[in-house]
Amino acid sequence: MARKLGITEQTYYRWGKESGGLRLDQAQRRQELERENTRFKKLLAEQTHDNAIQEDRENSRPFSPEGVYPRRSIHAGVGAGPVAAACFSHAPAPP
Repeated sequence: MARKLGITEQTYYRWGKESGGLRLDQAQRRQELERENTRFKKLLAEQTHDNAIQEDRENSRPFSPEGVYPRRSIHAGVGAGPVAAACFSHAPAPP
């Protein structure tokens, strides 16, 4: 048979081993199913990725229109708190 196909006996037996002894139509169907399975695996991976992103969005802290943290007025709390105390610590005490 190998001689008819123009291949070596080694190649003939290697192909037989790879195909599992299937007939040509069975080997072609198997190959078709493997391609389809690969496509489904890719689709599943994409869907799983999309679901993970959606879950992260649902569980994350909502953003305010101004950004991550709400904007504070520059005049709110002037002269109060540890930052103001640190900034004005060099000023002389009022009489």
